[in-house]
Amino acid sequence: MKWDRKTCTHVQASISLREDGCLIFQFRKNDLPAEIDHCHLSQSIFTVEERFYIPLHLARRLGFSHSIWISAGLYTILETADAKALVLMPESGSLRRETK
Repeated sequence: MKWDRKTCTHVQASISLREDGCLIFQFRKNDLPAEIDHCHLSQSIFTVEERFYIPLHLARRLGFSHSIWISAGLYTILETADAKALVLMPESGSLRRETK
């Protein structure tokens, strides 16, 4: 499926890799438009509707030696005073090595 700016929600996020192998997508509340927060991040569950790809140059900056795919599925949202975070755990099968 081709990316469509009209239907694909996009928000600035920081991506990091924890020592336990979890990939963290963190959204600062100050940078989060109210509409996106309300529609997509107001519940404790976030839905990834279609798997997406993290290219090799970004994956390497995170410490991976290969490109990775993020699987479609339901993910828990963790909230702090200034951010909301989506945590993807490698043992859950949410992170997949690129396959050709």
